Amino acid sequence: MATTQKVTARLLGIKSGSKLLDSPLADYLNNLIGSDKDLFTALHKSAGISSSTMKQILAATIFCPPKKRLEGFASIINKRGL
Repeated sequence: MATTQKVTARLLGIKSGSKLLDSPLADYLNNLIGSDKDLFTALHKSAGISSSTMKQILAATIFCPPKKRLEGFASIINKRGL
């Protein structure tokens, strides 16, 4: 299993895509979450954000969330072995 730090580093790398072309972070999270409402809830709570803010990240209207948010996502991704 990857460490939370390694998952955070992976998310930091993913979020560096070009906003005009695509949103790799949003794509990654959307593919990861799929229709898993429990995972959606766990991710936004671990990042310390509301569900509406999480939806903005998934829609790429928030393109580059702060590292603190990514660390929250990474802790859940790592805990669940995703």
